[in-house]
Amino acid sequence: MPVYDTYSRRLEATERAGQPEVYVYDLSQGFLYQVQHIWIDGLGDQSVVGRELPEEAWYLMQRTLLREWKMKPQFLLPFNWCNSMLHETDTAQKLDMIELSCRIMENLGAHSCVVEMNDRFRENSIGYEYVNGCIVRIDTQYIHAEVVKPALQLLNTAGFTGALEEFMEAHKDYRDGDSKEAINKAGKSFESTMKSICDKRVWAYDASKDTALPLIKALIDNGLIAPYMQSVLVGLVTLRNKTTAAHGQGGVPVVISPHYAAHALHLAASNIVFLVNLHNTTP
Repeated sequence: MPVYDTYSRRLEATERAGQPEVYVYDLSQGFLYQVQHIWIDGLGDQSVVGRELPEEAWYLMQRTLLREWKMKPQFLLPFNWCNSMLHETDTAQKLDMIELSCRIMENLGAHSCVVEMNDRFRENSIGYEYVNGCIVRIDTQYIHAEVVKPALQLLNTAGFTGALEEFMEAHKDYRDGDSKEAINKAGKSFESTMKSICDKRVWAYDASKDTALPLIKALIDNGLIAPYMQSVLVGLVTLRNKTTAAHGQGGVPVVISPHYAAHALHLAASNIVFLVNLHNTTP
């Protein structure tokens, strides 16, 4: 259902006006109650005695989560189990549930419920958004709106499937706190984007061993980008090589700050938007 613009909501928005955007990444109890109301609208209400029970969506969510979380089978009513687990699990699992529920609601045609879910994230200043089938973390609204989302939209076209999958996996790793894998997969998505462009334009490269630098050179040699852009695009390559221990990290594990992972994701998104837009507009 549409978000109702209550007086208290308007008052809160007024009080926050002019303040810098600050996101939280824990899911408040009030937000979780809102999620449950959205689920009832989008998946159906099994709590009403005598009503025909919309079991299929709830059953799919329960069985999928049990399998992916490596839990033993449950024989509780799926509606009850899902609503209980939303309050009993950790943040990552709560987000798993919200992400899966949004996918199911999209398949059921309950698009307004998915829109409301993102509205509730924003209303509660929670730094996540459901986009392209996945929950992604938001660090700054400007970069998310102007760089990350356009990258997702551009990759979500024919021929960029591999790059899109790696970019989404990078966001999931970042959300889950695995900075090294987030940086690594951000770099992979950048490489896959360049490979897809070469494939579309039938430009030669070695698919088995060419990494970012040879691929950048291929784009330069074929006239898609100017030579001076190599020093700009190589930044992500350097960050990936220095932080993910591509050649081994030695005896002491390297701990990577999530700020480096966020920067890698933003660099990858910026590079992808630049290259795909250039590819789409260059004969």
